Amino acid sequence: MDKYYSKYIDNKKAIIRVICRTRQWSGLNESDVFDWLDNFLDPFGKYVALKILLNSIYYSEKNIIALLKHGIYQKIIGEEIKCKLINDDAILAPRTETNSLVFKSIQKTAFIPLLDNYKPGESGNQMTRYLIQNRICTPEKTYFIENLSEPEISELNTLVFLDDCIGSGNQLEDYFDKIHVREKLDFACRNGVRVYYLILTGYNKNIATVQMKGKMKDIEIVACDELSEIDRIFNQKNIIWHDDDEYCRANEYFEHLEKEFGINQYGYSNLDFAVFIHNNVPDWSLPIFWMENSDWTPLMKRKNSTQF
Repeated sequence: MDKYYSKYIDNKKAIIRVICRTRQWSGLNESDVFDWLDNFLDPFGKYVALKILLNSIYYSEKNIIALLKHGIYQKIIGEEIKCKLINDDAILAPRTETNSLVFKSIQKTAFIPLLDNYKPGESGNQMTRYLIQNRICTPEKTYFIENLSEPEISELNTLVFLDDCIGSGNQLEDYFDKIHVREKLDFACRNGVRVYYLILTGYNKNIATVQMKGKMKDIEIVACDELSEIDRIFNQKNIIWHDDDEYCRANEYFEHLEKEFGINQYGYSNLDFAVFIHNNVPDWSLPIFWMENSDWTPLMKRKNSTQF
């Protein structure tokens, strides 16, 4: 069996070289991957690690831009325009007319980054930058929530809060519970302004749970892409596992890593996805990717990577 694992490892290392040299993974080169792979001391560990890595869900910068366009033009503005055309019995309106409606809708929309600590590197700021750079909206249509006045809100049709993902959803609840945010939202709702929270991706179960909470009753969560239970690594039905025996062995192996090296089996809120979002890995992805201590080299660091 070790011979099988060794052959698999050699084959997949060659694939990783191609991926890295063609820059399909931003921020990672061959040495990063192979240094990380050296954490796994036996052939089975390397085999499992490579299987998970090569079956991870990776959103490149190009993917992010395409998802944002899909979310805004199709899932938010597109749906609003569709409802209007149906109500007006004008579903067969020419493209020039619908394009004009899209432009007018963008002009009546404010885009707001969701900022937990108001730091430049937060993902909400990055999403806003993509909108401006790709001419989805102009800088004048982006605001920090505290700078958006009530008279400005009353002139709008739509508020779109921006972030990259929902894992547990805890940050989202905390943000929309802040007094200055809540006051603006309440004013928007009283004036008929629709409010959306747009994310690139998230766990569909937690998205639904958060959406049903009272604090979110006036905010529609829109995910450009959704992850499901089948995408969780420690799910026997995940396609990465050859059979139940391999799944059980892998599960035992990760339990061993936690005891031996202090690398948690599950990420934040007990989630276990293998997700990367352009140069970043969420803390609800597997900790084998991002945790760091004296015995463990991370594949990609986070602000909370170092463990003591």
